[in-house]
Amino acid sequence: MKFSRFSLILFGLNLLFRYCAWRYPAFAARLREKDFTAQMQTADGSEGRWFRFGADGLLSGAGIASAP
Repeated sequence: MKFSRFSLILFGLNLLFRYCAWRYPAFAARLREKDFTAQMQTADGSEGRWFRFGADGLLSGAGIASAP
């Protein structure tokens, strides 16, 4: 499977969110206050990543979210 730079940047963003939530409890608390799904994708929609913020914390997955 070939990864593009864009995919690696979005995966790195996921790691950064998780690290900051682990390192800074106040940041983790702020993330739990939110309730939304953010999706970033290329203009042609061929690749992307979704981030879901909510009471469960941060969830993330590769690809396009089926129900953002």
